Amino acid sequence: LANYYGKDLDPPPLRAEAIPPDFGTRVARVRDAARAEGLYTRLLKVRPSQRTARRFGRFYERLGRLDEALAMFKTAIGNKPGDPRAWLALARVYTRRSARDGHKPRVAGGEPDYRSALRIYGYMLATWPEQGLKPCFHRARTLEFVGQREEALLAWRDYLSRYADAAGGELPASIARRALERLTKGS
Repeated sequence: LANYYGKDLDPPPLRAEAIPPDFGTRVARVRDAARAEGLYTRLLKVRPSQRTARRFGRFYERLGRLDEALAMFKTAIGNKPGDPRAWLALARVYTRRSARDGHKPRVAGGEPDYRSALRIYGYMLATWPEQGLKPCFHRARTLEFVGQREEALLAWRDYLSRYADAAGGELPASIARRALERLTKGS
């Protein structure tokens, strides 16, 4: 494109260092999703990284585009398999997608997504025991959410025995205690 004076109006080429990693998130806050998606896509081409893929996944998750979020979190894990935040996000999206689908398998003969989430939580607890607070909490919550009452009771008790006194765990501990009360009253 050129203007009346023959000057080039095309935007300059995108340089990786010119875009802050959270720029798409900032744009998403002002609800310009198409622009943010374009920026994240360009950023992944210019500077592919686990962090950008994870943020792009969070962006899709906030929009409710769970299939795209799942793909981005898998990309993030592929770039850096040792990142527990990407694994936790992947499990969270599996749980949300399972709820959306009514906890039914997506493929004939397959398994519901919540089972994939539970496997990931188990993997995280075994691999990163020092970061087990969130996976243990979400595992218990998922079990309760899908109606596996006995397993949920055991998971909430396990969570409280491990993390009731953890720093920053006051609110999750109170949620766990309320869940235990609710599940034991239902017996």
